[in-house]
Order: sequence, then C-alpha cells, then structure tokens
Amino acid sequence: KWIRSRVALFRDAFSEVDPVIAYSVKANGNLSLLRELSDLGCGADITSGGELFRARSAGIEGMKIVFAGVGKSEDEIEFALDEGIYAFNVESHSELQRINLVAERKGVTARFGVRVNPGVIASTPHEYTATGHSDTKFGVPWEEAQELYRWALEQESLDPVGIDVHIGSQIAEIEPYIAALTRVLKLASDLSGEGVPLEYVDIGGGFGIDDGQVAALDIDALAREIVPRVMDSGLQLILEPGRALVADGGALLTKVEYVKTNAQKVFVIMDSGMSELIRPSHYGGYHEIEPAGPIAGRMDAVVDIVGPVCETGDFFAIGRSMPLPEEG
Repeated sequence: KWIRSRVALFRDAFSEVDPVIAYSVKANGNLSLLRELSDLGCGADITSGGELFRARSAGIEGMKIVFAGVGKSEDEIEFALDEGIYAFNVESHSELQRINLVAERKGVTARFGVRVNPGVIASTPHEYTATGHSDTKFGVPWEEAQELYRWALEQESLDPVGIDVHIGSQIAEIEPYIAALTRVLKLASDLSGEGVPLEYVDIGGGFGIDDGQVAALDIDALAREIVPRVMDSGLQLILEPGRALVADGGALLTKVEYVKTNAQKVFVIMDSGMSELIRPSHYGGYHEIEPAGPIAGRMDAVVDIVGPVCETGDFFAIGRSMPLPEEG
C-alpha cells in the first residue's frame, strides 16, 4: 500500500508531462517488490547486468529500462541490447566507444543519452552520496558532453536520444535540481540547433525522504518547478526514484543472538549485519530500529547494534537509545 501511494504521488505531481518512473533498482532489488512496481507500470534504472536480469525477470519491459553506471562491461552492454532497453545513460567517451563497437558487431543501433556532470553541489547526508560535482567519478563534464553527441552522429550504430543528470541521494532541497536541469536543458537546446533532436531528459533520483535525520523533499513543490521547464523543452521526462518509493515498504527482520556488555558498552549482536544492510557502516545511513520481541527490562538502554561480520565497522547503529531486547 505504501509503495502504491508513493508511485501515485510522483505520477500525480508530474502528471502534466506524463513521466516515465524508472525505479532505481539499486535501492532494493527484491523480486517481489520489482514485480509490484512492474504491475504499477514502472520502468527501471539499472547499473549492472544483474539488475537488468532481475528487472526483466520481474516483468519490467525492456523499453522502460535505462542503464546507468560507470563500469558497463561488454557482456552487460550486449545483454542490454539483446533485451531491447530504452537507452544507455553513458558516463564517458570510452564507454560510448565500447557501446558503439558492441552494437556494430551485433548489427543493431544503440540508443543512448549522456549522463552530464553539471557541476552542481547538493547538500546530502554524507560526502559519498553527492554525485553532481566535478570531482566525482560520475558523468561527463557538461562542457565536454556536446562533443560526445557530435562524435556519435558520425557512427552508424549509435542513436543519441536523451540527456541525463543525477546529483546525489537524500536531497531535501529543490534548488540543486533546478540548477542541474537548467544546465542540461540548455545543452539539449544547443544540440537541437546542431541537428541532434533528443527525446528525453532524465533528472535522476535522490529525492529525500524523512529518515529521522533528513527532512523529506516536497515532491509537489519540486514538480511545480520542473514541469514548466520540461514542457517548454518538449522532452519526455524520466524520474529515477529509489528509496523514495520503497523505504517504508518493508523492513529487515533480524534475530538478537547475544547481548554483550563490557566495561564501556552494551552490544546487541544480531544475526545480520553489513552483508545484509551496508548503509550504516558505509556512510552512516540512519535507520529506525525497533525490538520485535520481548524486552529485557530497561526501556532506555544505550547500545551499539552490531552484526556477526569480523569487521569493527559491522554495525547498524552506535550509541542508540532504545529498549534493551532479550537474546533470541
């Protein structure tokens, strides 16, 4: 129910431009969840051959899939062409050359857009989740992107059809989206003047949700700024929400193996850890944690909630105040 309401929120907010909602599979690739999103008419934003396989297995049409990511292998490119994806969002000249070679070898035409790095800094909870500034590995610098389209026009196996931007995750402000979109739409207009009429503009995802640390992005307010600009461009809008669709659509249920106390701390040791949910360990991602079983007595214990992996960084929360659960 929650997922359906979130899909409806995006559809309603952007209804004037009938957006393609390409769910970001990296947020959660559970097949049951992907089938639900497929039934709701969503497409997929993928970053690997494995994600493509899962999306197609869940019934998502190839022509609703866009393929991003900086490290596409030849096998993955060939698989994507075989599955008839909507477009590759290309992140470098070398990648575009590789796509061209694979498409040429197969005797097909590869549709693509360039993922432009717009040089826009968005405020995100961690430096690792900001992807729109110039010193990240993502995208092509916006001042160099035009040359890729010009080169592609000389290749028989490439069809430039779109332009893409993605500036980060858990973004709560509208302004960075407007700044990034303004830059790529200017580029799209310039390309049209050079005889490269594009079909789509993909503004990525990263739409912030209320996770206890970051306030939710106002999707309706965002749409009020984005929709008129997209309508003026005449391009198809693609959105790539990930956790914004599914964050509250499920939970990780894990067992308390031990409660361990030393001179300084209380550790709640779970049977799952960073191997199941890496976000807290990787970049301090915050998740609400609630006991699902009996309480050991104390309602305001301060604990470290950790996993079984032999790494000090294997944790879900450090110094979290919560009811102390019983073992088992």
